[in-house]
Amino acid sequence: MDQPGSVTMTKKSDTYEGLIDGSEVLSRIYPEQLWKYVRGCNQHTTDVLCDGWEKNIRKNIKKLLRKHGDVSTHLLGLARDKAVIGVGGGPSLKKNSDILKNVTLFNATYKVKDQPFIIVVSNHQFKPFLKMGIIPHFVMITDGGDAIYDQLNTDIPAIGQTTILIAPLQASHKVLKEWDRLGRRIFFYGHASDLCKKIYEDVEKKDFDKILLFTGGNVMNSIWTFSARILSSKIFMCVGNDLSFPYSNDLAIRRNGYYADGDYEVNIKNDRDEARDNFAWMGFEFPKTNIIQLDSRTKYANLKLFGTSRTLFTYKLWPELHLTRWSDEYGFHYYNCSEAGILGVIPKSYEKDRLVDKDNWELLDTLNPRWHTRTLRDAVAEYLKARQLCHQEDRAVISAGVRNAERLPGRITTANGIGLN
Repeated sequence: MDQPGSVTMTKKSDTYEGLIDGSEVLSRIYPEQLWKYVRGCNQHTTDVLCDGWEKNIRKNIKKLLRKHGDVSTHLLGLARDKAVIGVGGGPSLKKNSDILKNVTLFNATYKVKDQPFIIVVSNHQFKPFLKMGIIPHFVMITDGGDAIYDQLNTDIPAIGQTTILIAPLQASHKVLKEWDRLGRRIFFYGHASDLCKKIYEDVEKKDFDKILLFTGGNVMNSIWTFSARILSSKIFMCVGNDLSFPYSNDLAIRRNGYYADGDYEVNIKNDRDEARDNFAWMGFEFPKTNIIQLDSRTKYANLKLFGTSRTLFTYKLWPELHLTRWSDEYGFHYYNCSEAGILGVIPKSYEKDRLVDKDNWELLDTLNPRWHTRTLRDAVAEYLKARQLCHQEDRAVISAGVRNAERLPGRITTANGIGLN
């Protein structure tokens, strides 16, 4: 895609050798046995989900796409020189609500077009955030079913009227029709499937690749590719992206700990009871103290065993692989600000007897300097300081923002390097 401000982010090859392209780091992150496993999972998922898509796609194109428009036409380059914060519903999100409120208030000191942060939330967090007074710029969905209707359309606070919905062509027409009836905007994107491509090009007679997003299987990965490919942001910060839940033999505990708000109802309705799986994977969490010094004397992140599912595990592998593939070419930086979970924690060896050894594990930061495991507070402060250097005309306003970020409870003192225990 050669539009100004766009990022191609295309697949290099359908073979493992082409994907890895001789990179030792990529083969460490994504060994061939995992590649074979994920390919099988992806094909099964697509086959199951595509059954109900065609009717939705045709209705959405004819009745809503032509009225509202697509992401490429309306949003290309919107977040150039801005940071995008993607918000999922993982249990660690509870640690960041106050910081996200602070970011929202800081954004409010700018005109909308000049705001330094763009906030994109998953459908699960849309209503809870509005009730907390946090107004996201966008809410993104990947789900094609009706089960998310209440999350988007029922008892939505009035302040949510300006949030724009980013939806795939195959999304539930019932859900989108009500969003449209309430007078809100929708911009569409194309899911990477042959079915979506065929129907779109047959009906619209346009190039599907212009609206295509590689979604990585879930909404948080979709938010990242949306921010990079369409919004043209080089800085992405994710929160609530634990991709894990409490490790327990009790299914009720796993379900209750799956989301920050404990609401697992939509997963049950969609027959996506991922908490039924409970295989262990090593993750991290930040120490309970908020005073963190990144030097050899102080722990930065602690290793901890989490429960996860096979589906969540594939969602974890996707950004780790593709950020590493694309970061040098496009200059991306990915900040994992979830403060807990399995994202970005990888083994040095996949041998079974080594997986139980804590010394076998490391953060992706050690292999890829563009992957940053941070608290959100730390990431926001780092970004604002960088903007201060790049935008001298905003020095006074940005300096105030840096001071406000650093005054948040538990001020962080940073130094070069990262430790893991």
